[in-house]
Amino acid sequence: MKEINARQSLVAFFYQRAHFRADVCEVLKEVDDVGRLCQRFLLGRADFGDLVAINKSIETWSTLKKNCEHERSMEVSEQRPPTHQIEWESLESVFDRMTDLSELSDKISKAVICNANDANEIALGEETASNSTETDVPEAESLNPDKSPKKWSINPKYVFTE
Repeated sequence: MKEINARQSLVAFFYQRAHFRADVCEVLKEVDDVGRLCQRFLLGRADFGDLVAINKSIETWSTLKKNCEHERSMEVSEQRPPTHQIEWESLESVFDRMTDLSELSDKISKAVICNANDANEIALGEETASNSTETDVPEAESLNPDKSPKKWSINPKYVFTE
């Protein structure tokens, strides 16, 4: 019964905040099916595009959490009634169940350098690696709508640490 009430509180939370609900929906459009991506890695069928998609999804979840914190601070500054506290607690419990994967995202960002064709645009990583081997890899449709291949390389200066 407690879980049903918590879910109803979440529904009420987003129902009462149409503007915030719309913002959350826009952010969630950026998240790929992480379960499917993880399954591809487990089956040994993942490619570079899947790695980038996981990294982008992790970053999107972090953005979503920051947006929720900002929305809450705005409500506090507007001095809304304390009855809304229960609704916020339901949302916080969802975020509490999520594992912080920012460290994984940082490792992916530092290990992979992705350059757009002929543009020297870096999507991941901190600098271009001149000594690394570059490979053309077609990316997933959601990452590159024009379907042109990207050049990518492993950052030779990256050192994996656990």
